[in-house]
Amino acid sequence: MPGEWWIEVVTAVAPSAHGTWTPASVCKEWAMAVAVCCPTCWAWSELKSSMTCKRCGTPLVLPDGRRVDEVASAPPGMMPPPPAYAAAGAVAALGPPPPIGFNWVAAARWMTAGYGALAFLGLLAVGFVTQYVTVPVQDPATGRIIDETVNLRPILLVAAIVVAVLFALFTWLIGYGPVRVIVLVLTVLATFAALSRTGAEPASAVVGSLVSIAFDLAFGFVLLMSFLQPQRSGY
Repeated sequence: MPGEWWIEVVTAVAPSAHGTWTPASVCKEWAMAVAVCCPTCWAWSELKSSMTCKRCGTPLVLPDGRRVDEVASAPPGMMPPPPAYAAAGAVAALGPPPPIGFNWVAAARWMTAGYGALAFLGLLAVGFVTQYVTVPVQDPATGRIIDETVNLRPILLVAAIVVAVLFALFTWLIGYGPVRVIVLVLTVLATFAALSRTGAEPASAVVGSLVSIAFDLAFGFVLLMSFLQPQRSGY
């Protein structure tokens, strides 16, 4: 019957876009970039010629949970199904579990970077507003005190660059425990020094001192919490 040969043609279509599933077609499928994961190291990489992890030798798995070696050795037209946990949604996932707790170290780094950015922009703003200043200096020839005009912009530009580099270095070093201990001690000392000066400062400078003290207290709290409640691994 005409319908029979039509049915035979339809049912003879291979399940793969590249024809019957053979080792050659597997290589053709993998010619495109395929991400694989080592279930032991939790390291993702691009599938090359090896089907095992180069570091620990564990068989690599595809994003849907199937092992690469099982897929490659499967008979034509009989692909292994994904494992049960891959179809269970949130029951399991290929990837390390998220860490537990708040990342106080990251918060300390953001605060350090933010303070450095404010200092950098503040120096640039001062140089933009005030370019020249007059300072009294002694003339070495006559010994008289004369007024000399100094251009502040080059000096403040160099100072801003130095401040940016130093704060970038501290932002990186703040991730180490000993550095956080030193910074915490210096922050506490700076807070007490600022509190002792507030009584002798004019009213216009008290507001700035209070803002500085508030920042020091918040920064010291973040540093202290990085030791009391550090972020833990989800394993």
